[in-house]
Amino acid sequence: MSKLEAAIEAAQASKSGPRCSVSVLLDQVDSDERKALVAAFANPTRNRAVLAEAIRTAYGAEITQGTIARHMRRHCRCPR
Repeated sequence: MSKLEAAIEAAQASKSGPRCSVSVLLDQVDSDERKALVAAFANPTRNRAVLAEAIRTAYGAEITQGTIARHMRRHCRCPR
């Protein structure tokens, strides 16, 4: 294994670092809103661009569709 491959594996295994903005938003809303957002993120057929725009409109949070996609795939570093 090369140094680069080892570093990539170590970085992926590490859960240190900032949480994604989706997780931060989920912490800021009340429990009913959180449930609605979690359900929206759990729907794999939900259009991420539309979801990002809806979040910007409803909460004023600048969350991109890429951030939402990473969060939905569990490729972000936020706790679950």
